[in-house]
Amino acid sequence: MSAFPYSVSHETPLFLAPMAGVSESPFRQLCRAWGADVVVTEFLSAEGIRRENRSTLEKLRFGAEERPIGVQVFGSDPEGMREAAALVTDVFQPEFIDINFGCPVKKVVRRLGGSGCLQDLALVERVIRAVIAGTHLPVTCKIRSGWNEEMRDPVMIARRCQDAGVRALALHPRTRTQMYTGQAHWDEIAAVVEALDIPVIGNGDIKIAEDALRMRRETNCAGVMIARGSFGQPWIFAQARALLDGRVA
Repeated sequence: MSAFPYSVSHETPLFLAPMAGVSESPFRQLCRAWGADVVVTEFLSAEGIRRENRSTLEKLRFGAEERPIGVQVFGSDPEGMREAAALVTDVFQPEFIDINFGCPVKKVVRRLGGSGCLQDLALVERVIRAVIAGTHLPVTCKIRSGWNEEMRDPVMIARRCQDAGVRALALHPRTRTQMYTGQAHWDEIAAVVEALDIPVIGNGDIKIAEDALRMRRETNCAGVMIARGSFGQPWIFAQARALLDGRVA
């Protein structure tokens, strides 16, 4: 497995997941202070970026103390995504650009944004290639295991993303129709790790620090992404780091 396409401080980096209305600059700074190795902006509309919508551009701003940071963009129009990637690169210069293929929210997926794109994997590939064409920065993506149970095939989806050129991939092993219900299928993270040549980041059901260590051991993922588990307890990053480094018995 190749290394991450940006600098990380630890062998198994800990990521703050991109979460709408949560992964804003003050919370990102807090999580970095508690040991998050990499943070990602909340997911932002490519249309809002390319039209230079004021509120969208405000959400793109970050401080030096937040680096390394990725900007996460969503949209289903390849040309719009390319233009957004170019603007983000030129104006904000994050360490990487991440494409959201995971958001399950209705207002996003009804326009084939977020996990809506997973209904059309040819579109997923076109979007990835367009974003890559718009930036010199590494391009990564975050996916779910599929649109629904009938279309559940995380390994195939991940391979398509890798073939299109992403440099790292995060998997939340639920389908869009599951939303946040049921249990995340960590065995699917392990299968994607085995299938890909790029770093795979595991995401889903990290509620306490011990879950991060267990995910690493069960899936061999290259990094662990923490989302709702960070709510009200940003120190989960410091606790998870201690466990991953073997500093806690």
